[in-house]
Amino acid sequence: MSGDTSTLSWKPPPPGPPQASVGAVNNKCTGPVKILKVCFISNSANLGKNFKLVKCESSWNIR
Repeated sequence: MSGDTSTLSWKPPPPGPPQASVGAVNNKCTGPVKILKVCFISNSANLGKNFKLVKCESSWNIR
């Protein structure tokens, strides 16, 4: 695999009153989270649609 192999990490905000934000999703993760760029083969002419960003807990084992 080529490209940027650095890991992005994200920590959920501290507990407290929820803040309204556009596009907010419920996040029940309690620890550090990784955001992975998962690439796949596609016959689409649009090369920008051949990957998905996936959020997972850092404890997950990726194979």
